Parts: sequence; structure tokens; C-alpha cells
Amino acid sequence: MATGKRKNKREEIIESAVWLIAHAGMEAATIRAITHRAGIAEGALYRHFKSKWELLEEIYEKRVARMAEAKIDIADSDLSFDDKLRTWVRVTHEFYDEYPEAFTFVLLTPHRLDKDIFHRQGKTFSRMFVDAVQCGKARDIEIPLAQSHFSGVILNVPA
Repeated sequence: MATGKRKNKREEIIESAVWLIAHAGMEAATIRAITHRAGIAEGALYRHFKSKWELLEEIYEKRVARMAEAKIDIADSDLSFDDKLRTWVRVTHEFYDEYPEAFTFVLLTPHRLDKDIFHRQGKTFSRMFVDAVQCGKARDIEIPLAQSHFSGVILNVPA
């Protein structure tokens, strides 16, 4: 990944892993493939990360944290429920537009990687939805069903 101005090695490793996972899947993102794409020796990766797992955890944490915090802010805002949903969708799409490969990485990454971030988004949506039900702004349906349906609509997942 040669660029005019060289980034720091750690960031090159992260970007290489994200790109590989987004374009070729988790299995293709071997240490060898990541370091080859980053233009470094395999041993250099271990100066920055103890393992591939630690690398994946950091990527997940860095890429998801910003979007998760934005969604928590949306849920905590004084917006109406409808406006919260619209804003949630807009933020999700903006995140995708800005980081399409990172977004794909998040969708393809095993959720056991997260350090609470993935679950915080789900809990935040649940809280927002429960508040709307209590105020009569949304139907009283099972929260996991509402979350799944909403996520499918946002991601345009075909039925």
C-alpha cells in the first residue's frame, strides 16, 4: 500500500487488515496477507500487536466506537422518536459513506470481538424503542424483533 506520504506502520497494518477482510473475507486476512499489503515484514506486525486477535479487536473498537457514541447521543437527545430514527439511519449511512470497508469489516467480524460497543448500540436502540412505546409513539412489540427489522431496513437486507 504505497502512498506518497507514508502513514505510521500501525495505521497501515490496520488499514490493510480492514481492506482484506472487507474485500476477501476474514479467512483471507492472514498475518502474511496483512503484512504483505502493508508492505512490512511479518515480524513487524508483532511489534504493534500481540496477535491477529488483538489487531482485530483494536480495529473493531476504533471503527465502531465513533458510530456507537453518535447513536447514544441520538437516543439521549430531545428529538422526537421519528426524528431519532431518521437521524440514526442518516448517521449509519454517513458512517458507511465515510468508511465503506470498515462498515463491511464490522458486518463480517465475529461479534465476540467487541468490548461492549456492539451491545451498547443494541441496548441504546432498545432503550430508545422502549421509551417510544411508553410514550405511545411506537407499537409494543418484542424489542429483538424491532431491532432486527430496523437493522434489515437500514442495511437494505432482502427478505
